[in-house]
Amino acid sequence: GEAPVCTRAGCEVDQLMGEEGVQNGRARAVWGGAAFRFSCNAGSVMDGNSFVFCDGSYWNGTKPECLVPPGPPSFSLTVGGVQMENPSLAVGAQVTLTCESGSGNPAPSLALYLGEDQVASSVAGSPALYTFTVQTEHDRVHVY
Repeated sequence: GEAPVCTRAGCEVDQLMGEEGVQNGRARAVWGGAAFRFSCNAGSVMDGNSFVFCDGSYWNGTKPECLVPPGPPSFSLTVGGVQMENPSLAVGAQVTLTCESGSGNPAPSLALYLGEDQVASSVAGSPALYTFTVQTEHDRVHVY
């Protein structure tokens, strides 16, 4: 079982929960708000404390994170600002490649490659973008 703890209400819930609460999970107040028990939604994994209590002034820990594996990224191609699939490209056309993640906690960072060369990257939660103008040496553009 669990070790005994001595608790007392009086801690600020906002200090523990912050503005966002527990993403992809829930917090349940127990013992008159002197403690919180945390759980994560199905498909997520808890990183941190599942139980936090108050000594009357301070919480003995922090809320956990409920980590969710990222889903597959989505890819889009725009030509002159219009999203297209399998476009015919003319010399001088401006092409933007976008790689985005739709899910995951924490949101993943992404990278965009042309061949073996990384041409763009992103910080967690933002898309990786690469824009180029079609030149005469671009005899073929494959997107896969």
